[in-house]
Amino acid sequence: MNIDRTEKYIDLTQEQLPGYLMDVRENALDNGIPIIRPSVQGLLRFLMGYAQPRNILEIGAAVG
Repeated sequence: MNIDRTEKYIDLTQEQLPGYLMDVRENALDNGIPIIRPSVQGLLRFLMGYAQPRNILEIGAAVG
């Protein structure tokens, strides 16, 4: 699997973040809080849309 191509595809297909999430992202970047890469975020959003889980357990994601 070509990770670079996969990552580029995910980047091209993901939707723009809602304004409030962009604010959270910018605040985290301004304060040196590590956040996930946009491609990982896109993959997680895709998987949640596909699986439509009723519950999600978030552990250690800094800003969540």
